[in-house]
Amino acid sequence: MDERNADETKRIFAERLEAALERAGMTRMALADALGYATDSSVRAYVLQVNEPKISFLRAAARVLGVSADYLLGLDDEPGREPTYSDRLTEAARQLGGGQAWAVMERFEGRPGDERKLTELLRTEDEPIGAALYRALEEAPTVSGVSPWELLKEDHSAELERALTEDPEVTVGEARLLADALRFHGGTRSARRTRKFYRDLLETLRRHAEARR
Repeated sequence: MDERNADETKRIFAERLEAALERAGMTRMALADALGYATDSSVRAYVLQVNEPKISFLRAAARVLGVSADYLLGLDDEPGREPTYSDRLTEAARQLGGGQAWAVMERFEGRPGDERKLTELLRTEDEPIGAALYRALEEAPTVSGVSPWELLKEDHSAELERALTEDPEVTVGEARLLADALRFHGGTRSARRTRKFYRDLLETLRRHAEARR
């Protein structure tokens, strides 16, 4: 790309990024925070036309702001879709991954169908919630890359299943993310996990997801 085209790309991206921020009612710092940055320097560099947009930033910013990547690049004049449930869940997981202990959650990706209630995967009224959790984990790979069978053999899986049983509103996506907490804490096997631990983690996850509505 020659210098003139690069400058034009930076200009358009800066204008569209500011427009998307205004549309979403977000500040530069709010966007930076949602993307897991400690300061707004990266966002500011794009707005001031210092940097060309990186693919990773483009995709993440589009998801948080509820616009299409094409809109931010000036290839489409329509801002595009509103964030889906899976978008919000993905960004909420990024927030959980903001600290070193849960950095593994930054690799979690929401998927279509995550908005379903976990209980919808039960085939009979008598089935335990663990059966639904197993099916949810079969549908999508876990962050840890461990098979559902191996993951649910972890010592603390019974505590997770109790927490899930107590909350009939838990979604497939939430259950998938909580299941990864069975094995990981700071990249190592988990320490003591209780039913309260999973309830608290779920509450934090939902708070982050709700903030992105």
